[in-house]
Amino acid sequence: MNDFSSMWLSLDVHRDKVNKIIKEFREADKKNKERYSDSFYQEQHKELVEKYKEKIAGEKDRVTDTINTYIDNMQDTLQKWIAAPLPESRLNLLNLIMGSGLKLNKSEFEVIQGYVGNNYFGRKILSALAEKEGIHIESTPDISVYERLLKDCISSSDVFISGFYGTTPEWELVPSNISRFVVNAAAAGAPIKDGCALHKAALFWDGSSVPCSKTKISSEDREILQKLYSGCSDDSAKAARTKELLSETPELKETLELTEYKQYISEE
Repeated sequence: MNDFSSMWLSLDVHRDKVNKIIKEFREADKKNKERYSDSFYQEQHKELVEKYKEKIAGEKDRVTDTINTYIDNMQDTLQKWIAAPLPESRLNLLNLIMGSGLKLNKSEFEVIQGYVGNNYFGRKILSALAEKEGIHIESTPDISVYERLLKDCISSSDVFISGFYGTTPEWELVPSNISRFVVNAAAAGAPIKDGCALHKAALFWDGSSVPCSKTKISSEDREILQKLYSGCSDDSAKAARTKELLSETPELKETLELTEYKQYISEE
């Protein structure tokens, strides 16, 4: 699991929390309407709207801070990977190959590629040498590919956070500067579905050389998972929730296997 997957989990928790706030608002408003006269109800309604607007705004601030932490971490990790120097012994090997004019076959290039490891420029140099010899080996995408993916995820997350006011929005709680189009797009859950920008980026990062993948689950991710399973009272509910999560984000399986929830992963 990498930070893109953690972003997905955070946004999913955010969706559940906003939906819960909307539900609370509707229930409280319904009780007031049944209990009070129309004139007093209208006063109470206005107070409720302001109260729950603040609740949603607070939740948006919270998830924005969380997402920004993940984004900062990914940007920092990416920059460090790009700037990482190639160890002298490996640099000498590449210089020797380039200076000697030695002809290598595909298998030899692949062996050396393994020796170079995940160093960005080392892999780029070796790929260029292989291409010059007319040999295709697995190449390292240009930095612009990673940057574009990251920008897409940031934009997608921003739209979702700013525009999500419930799966079935309560429009009175939506500020006037948020367009109906944005709210409808966020309500559709586009940024956190299978095949979305976050999902594609998570798969790409896991399959790349960027050292962003996690080998153990963090306390923050564990807390997020506990919240995702909080409404599951028994094993059958947890199994159903696991199936639902994996259908939306298959790469989440790697994280679940590091937790007590691994027992609910179907072998199908």
